[in-house]
Amino acid sequence: MIETLFRPNSPSPFVPESKPRKLLAETANHLLIWNLEVNGLGNLERTQELAEKGYKIILTPNHLSNADGPVIDRALRETGPKGFAENVVYIQGRKLDLNPINRYFTRSLKVIKIWPPSLKPTPEEEQLKKEMNEKAIVDAKKCFQVGYYLAVFFEGGRSYAGSLKQAERSPLQFFTLVDDADTVALPVGVWGTEKAMPPHKIPRPTLKANVSFGEPRNISALIRERNHLSGTIMRKQVVDIIMRKEIAPLLPPKYRGVYA
Repeated sequence: MIETLFRPNSPSPFVPESKPRKLLAETANHLLIWNLEVNGLGNLERTQELAEKGYKIILTPNHLSNADGPVIDRALRETGPKGFAENVVYIQGRKLDLNPINRYFTRSLKVIKIWPPSLKPTPEEEQLKKEMNEKAIVDAKKCFQVGYYLAVFFEGGRSYAGSLKQAERSPLQFFTLVDDADTVALPVGVWGTEKAMPPHKIPRPTLKANVSFGEPRNISALIRERNHLSGTIMRKQVVDIIMRKEIAPLLPPKYRGVYA
């Protein structure tokens, strides 16, 4: 299990949360969003079949609010194939740790922490930022090695405009993990969560949110088609394809933003 693998060097997100705290976090999720509509369950089953065949899996959701991760986890636990939710490790910005409410809602998730692009480090924090992001890549590689899936928000942070924004460079670094592995992207569209946890405001209950899972897309094939390009340019092109052709169509038009 991943918890045992990471315990010697990074006990913090991989030691399992206590069952009472996890249950409270999951209950709070239900109180925050009363009705969760989930679409694309067949795509989850196909993705799990690909994982069983040895493919690496990266979930690629859009990012509207700090509720996105917990809501995706809830959708997977309530409607996904058995064991799918427990297999997902979320790449999460350090900013969530700075807010006790946000931190509380993510207690049920397995998390790898990164320094988010939107958090400007002080000169004293520059080394911490470098070490945190380097460690995130190492930990993500270990996750892949033991068969876990990664969930990466390519926008690098919440969209304050309420629609898709341009993918950030920092999350693209996780594509260095797939250059030599057969990897599948599972696009995820989330909306309605911005009403439950609006940026810089107190969370408030909302009637409904939606999670839609798209068709799994072979990232490795996209990469091989662009192997004449430099690594950074190649990864940016691949992510733009996933954002524009896979994630945006899962969302209502007003949420598609720059990838409309």
